Order: sequence, then structure tokens, then C-alpha cells
Amino acid sequence: MEEIKIPKEYFINIEGLREGVNEFKYTTDGLYLEIGELQKGIEIQLKVTKIVKRLIVKGKIIFSLELECARCLEKYIIKFTEGISSVFLPNNPSGIKSEEETEDPDVNFYTGKTISLVQLIRDIILLAIPIKPLCSVSCKGICPVCGKNLNEADCGCPRE
Repeated sequence: MEEIKIPKEYFINIEGLREGVNEFKYTTDGLYLEIGELQKGIEIQLKVTKIVKRLIVKGKIIFSLELECARCLEKYIIKFTEGISSVFLPNNPSGIKSEEETEDPDVNFYTGKTISLVQLIRDIILLAIPIKPLCSVSCKGICPVCGKNLNEADCGCPRE
């Protein structure tokens, strides 16, 4: 079985960070995320603030998705800019976490010397996919009688 290697862009090396704000900007292909609608070329811009062992990650992800319109069934590409905001804390060896740590969904825990952003980035992209994707708000859809795309021309079918 072939081992899948995760690109380095999806990790933050904690030991390589200086105290205070660290900025990162890079582009990755996104293939590792295995999201079929995702087009190549995800731009990731991050500000990672290191305060002792606490890391505050803020930034944005710019990516494009190829979606199918729910009305006319045509494929279209749409560009998204989504924000990232998360706090990473060292895993408490006792396993006892404070109330603040357990109730906040933006708090993550790490062990070791690196933090993986794979799940965080994947979740942000998946949550950006609209439930009912539309190529435009004025999309007319397809004719329920003959199936013609009504954005191209009227088909002349009788409608009640």
C-alpha cells in the first residue's frame, strides 16, 4: 500500500515560531484534502501568534469549487474567501480541561512539535459548499416537460 504524504503547508512547526506574530502565505494544490469539487490552487494566508505554548491562528483561505446548479444542472466555478480563527493549546497530560477549553469549538489541542491544519482547512472548505448551489440568483432552471435549459431560450412547452 502506497503511503500518502501530507504536504508541509498543512503543518505549523511550533519550535520554528518566534514569540509574537508569525506570518505565512502559500499556495497548495489541495489534492490531499480529497474534496472532489475543489479546484487546484488553495491560497492560505495565516497570522500565527505564539504566546508561550498557546497559538492563535487567524487568517483566510482562498479557493474555488466546481459546483452543479440545483436548478439548471450546469456546472460552474465559484471562488470563496473564508476566514480561519482557532486557538491551539498544549494537550493537558492530566486530561482535565478548563470549562473555557471544553466549551469553545475554536479551541484545539496539540501534542508534539507540530500542529496539523488538515482537518481545520478541510472543514472550512466543506462548510462553504452551499446546500442549494445556484449558478446565479436569476437562474430559470430546466423545463419540467422537455428538460431544456431555460437560461438559454424558452422551449415553448405549455405550462400550467
